Amino acid sequence: MSDEHLDREVMDLLDSLEGRLLELRRALRTGEISNEEAFITLSEAARILGIKGESKLPLSVRRELAAFADIMEREKAGLFKFLKEIGTVLADTAIEIGSLLKLVEDLPPETREGLQALRDSLDRGVRDLKRLLMWVQPVGDLVKMGLREGITYFVEHSFSGLPVNVKVNLQGVPEKLPTILTLTLFRIIQEALLYSYRDAEASNIEINFAFEPQTLVFTILNDGAPFDEKKPEAFSGLIVMLEQARWLGGELRFYSGEKAMNKIEIRIPFAL
Repeated sequence: MSDEHLDREVMDLLDSLEGRLLELRRALRTGEISNEEAFITLSEAARILGIKGESKLPLSVRRELAAFADIMEREKAGLFKFLKEIGTVLADTAIEIGSLLKLVEDLPPETREGLQALRDSLDRGVRDLKRLLMWVQPVGDLVKMGLREGITYFVEHSFSGLPVNVKVNLQGVPEKLPTILTLTLFRIIQEALLYSYRDAEASNIEINFAFEPQTLVFTILNDGAPFDEKKPEAFSGLIVMLEQARWLGGELRFYSGEKAMNKIEIRIPFAL
């Protein structure tokens, strides 16, 4: 095959890829395919291409990946607003019931017990909702702060008042990372934190960073319960982290021990 013919073949393939990405974007916007289907398609394409960093991708591909990430974040923002409004209603209702219990002293015992049980249920619902909001809250402004500052801010404001101590040691993280890389890494680390607190029920969590040759390495340590294969609900968060790491051309490793702290290790290829 001549160099001229090879060049033409390469350009035809690039044109086909760009055309497919445009079709995928149109289908996503019109609802012909779901976000999950689009994510799987893009993830598999990234894996096959052996993506090692955003700079390796053609500009058109980077634009499509960024547009897809933007759509997902917009959906999270809408869900966040909706759930926050529900949380406000639940919290206000719990307060009103509490006020009623204090003001009305001659309530029948059965009524008082029922109202107290309802208030307790609402309080638990509000706490659970706050945990959910930690995941779906918009992170655009945090990403603009940079990964290190964004994660630090998120931890300080999201875990405040909760029965867990979170240490952030992210010195050395490059200040200027591609936006799509920063956003995806933020979501991976965020999911690892939530898994450590929610599923492992850890009292202490630690986030560390190390830069190995052409590799970003993040580790999340927790002193919670070892990973239990008999609890399938714990798999969902791990699968999300694994797929997002693969999307970046990286890998995720999970170490669980009864004596040592549990460790989630995220390794993402990246050349400064």
